[in-house]
Amino acid sequence: LINRVFSVFANPRKLGEGVYGEVFATTYDGIATALKVILIPWFQILINRELSALFDPKAEFSTPNFIQLLKTNVVKGLYPQQFLTAWDAFDEANGSENDRPTNYASEQQLFVTMGMAMGGVDLEHYQVFSYEMERSTISLVVAEERLEFEHRDLHVGNALVLESNMILRSQGVKVHLIDFTLSRMSKEGTTIFRDLENDEELFAGDSDYQFDIYRMMRKSNQGDWLAFNPKSNCFWMHYLAMELINKRRCKKAITRKRRRDLQKIWDHLLEFDCLRELFTHDEFYDVLQRHMVVKPPTGRWRQ
Repeated sequence: LINRVFSVFANPRKLGEGVYGEVFATTYDGIATALKVILIPWFQILINRELSALFDPKAEFSTPNFIQLLKTNVVKGLYPQQFLTAWDAFDEANGSENDRPTNYASEQQLFVTMGMAMGGVDLEHYQVFSYEMERSTISLVVAEERLEFEHRDLHVGNALVLESNMILRSQGVKVHLIDFTLSRMSKEGTTIFRDLENDEELFAGDSDYQFDIYRMMRKSNQGDWLAFNPKSNCFWMHYLAMELINKRRCKKAITRKRRRDLQKIWDHLLEFDCLRELFTHDEFYDVLQRHMVVKPPTGRWRQ
């Protein structure tokens, strides 16, 4: 059961945590893997699986910027000792806001484990070489088109940056979008979402533009979290753009004039109803097309 499943993941080290559970850095079949251990929120498995499938380059619209799902299991029982040791090391070094797993695990406790490809360092702790947001934007456009997807929580901790040797103009990094706890998607008539309307704590923050975005989403969808409202993705991309432009997260300095020009361009996001409208906007399209691969002969594009 739980020990048999966990035994295939070697040398665990706790990476982080959230209200959902714990994340460990480990290896699976020699591949660096992030193992997420959560208490049965089945919707996260479905969303991760569908977004992972967007990697398929044969599809009309595809993107490699959502984390690949490698292995999923439902397990029962107590946490293995090596994972408790990793949890304790993280708690000692960083302090944990979560209860130690021994406080809630039991012989009958069910968990979901999701082994996912390592995505990199979150944007909050990484200085990128460029302020360009194009690849993340295109990824969300693909998810909007294929799955009526809204992330709904795309703050700097949920955008991972991985150094790579990509051929496309990507400044040597690849951006992955993670954590779909608050996300919404539809496929074949079925919608997965979380009703945020009664989560007043989510809408009460005031220390950062991030918290304004939650309130902007709520105002835009009028409290209907089931409905598809892609404008929320525009809000979050505007937030990320402002983080890069104004908070000096870039290694290359941006002149004051260039910062003003960039902010003027990205402020248009707040006028759009969905991210696809970027492709009808001349200033955005000139930049975005550098990061797209066009699939002949139809003229359709994909990343």
